[in-house]
Amino acid sequence: MHHNRLGAPISVYSPYDGALVGSVDATHASEIGELLALARRGAELSHNLPRHRRASILECAAQIVERRRDAFAETIVCEAGKTIVQARKEVLRCVNTLKLSAEEAKAQCRRDRALRCLCWI
Repeated sequence: MHHNRLGAPISVYSPYDGALVGSVDATHASEIGELLALARRGAELSHNLPRHRRASILECAAQIVERRRDAFAETIVCEAGKTIVQARKEVLRCVNTLKLSAEEAKAQCRRDRALRCLCWI
């Protein structure tokens, strides 16, 4: 069971049968400023990543989701009340989106290199 700094978890229930699925940490209003600052810092770091590194991270994420696809699908079934077939499609869509995004980052990297080469001509 997860607890926030105040010790009160938020319970998550299945929309299908109302069963308790798990719990997540509640965020206290006093923590929001710190969390937003962390999110901004993360966005800055991500923005400054070289495209080849971004592609590598996206490919790794796709592999992790693909490896754990059954667990992700089961979580979707429990938390969203979808059928297992729908949940598996959601997970596959996630994997495909991550892979496509990695390929686009690589393509942008190649285009950037080509433009740099043209500048030397």
